Amino acid sequence: MIFTNVSKKFKLWGLIIITTLTLASLAAGATLGSSQYRELFGPPLPTWEQHHDFMAYYSAGVLTSQGHIGQIYQAAPLITIQRHIIPEPVGAAGYMPFLNPPPVALFMVVFSSLTEPAARIIWWSLNLAVILTVAWAITKTLSLTKRLIALAALTLSLPVYQTLIEGQLSILILAGSIAALGLTRAKHSAAASICLSILWLKPQLAVMVLAVLLLSRAWKPTLIFLATPAAILLVLLPFTGLSVHLTYLSFLVGVLASHFNGAGAITSSVWQGSLGMTQGLNGFFVSILGQSNLTVVNISTFLAIFTLVAPFLYLILRSVRPGLHTSSGILMLAATGSLILLVDPHLYLQDVVLLFAVLPLLRTKHRFSLMIAGVSLTNLAFVDAYVHVHLFTLGLFVVTVATFIYLILMLPKQPRPKPFYAS
Repeated sequence: MIFTNVSKKFKLWGLIIITTLTLASLAAGATLGSSQYRELFGPPLPTWEQHHDFMAYYSAGVLTSQGHIGQIYQAAPLITIQRHIIPEPVGAAGYMPFLNPPPVALFMVVFSSLTEPAARIIWWSLNLAVILTVAWAITKTLSLTKRLIALAALTLSLPVYQTLIEGQLSILILAGSIAALGLTRAKHSAAASICLSILWLKPQLAVMVLAVLLLSRAWKPTLIFLATPAAILLVLLPFTGLSVHLTYLSFLVGVLASHFNGAGAITSSVWQGSLGMTQGLNGFFVSILGQSNLTVVNISTFLAIFTLVAPFLYLILRSVRPGLHTSSGILMLAATGSLILLVDPHLYLQDVVLLFAVLPLLRTKHRFSLMIAGVSLTNLAFVDAYVHVHLFTLGLFVVTVATFIYLILMLPKQPRPKPFYAS
């Protein structure tokens, strides 16, 4: 009788918590949705209230359409185009730099004949259609009422808002990642690897996934994961040329270094930005210690990375690998994905949307509650403006480390060797 009463109390409190989180998520989403509408379709906002990332894609497309694809990583030509859109400096460097591979600029040529506002709305509409499709697929096992609520919570979440309003590529990467998981579960590993190669749009993520594939000895998926972007590069080479790819590699090295030398806060860098706004481990320590305290921030970041990587490597060596066919493999896959996001030095809010790739892995009667909890975790970035500490990063770090520790504790016990004097 006592245990029955305790169980009922836990269920009641669980219901209260999930209901509160659901209402908070929907309320925050309504605010974000109205904000998007005002910026895209309402009267022009002051420059400081606008989001400008799409200008980088648009201006790279314009340069490419003019036959100047080799200049897409240069500041001066981008600034010339962007000043015709907004006649004043924006961003930390005074303009929006283009950070993606050359094929993205080639694709953006389709928008170059339009005005930037028109191109932005079309791109926003396409991405909205993709995220609605993805959210509908993620929630397919829920009852209709719960499905509609979860669909709204996901679509109106903070990272989805950030991706849509900035015109970023993260929703497309999320769709490719979820497609890869579905194809893997259906045992179409080659097609899954092709879909997963969309991560090369964000090379830092792709390199870390490549490392995981190699450590997991997934040789065929690794080969396809590398061959897909190589094939695309060769097909598009007549349109892009080789030199722009070499420029991009050099540019990437400089951008990566910028994340550990202050990103313009101390000395001039290849890339300049606010590291305190990143949602990875480096952003967590920058938010506490400041972007100019390089040594302490970098040491703290690397120690936190070691805390994640050490148990991950231990589990890999004990043959616990990311997968979809066992509960330990699914947990390892989810924790590994979280690790990659936390380690990413350029994890801005739009890429936090990739955390939703974990949601299709949930095989439990509490799936709705876990979805709402996941959305609520990503929405914690709302609070950062007030507490100046990345609670999302801290929460994800704790959950990831706890998952690795749980998997280590669940490892089968190895029999103790007999002492040499035993008969």
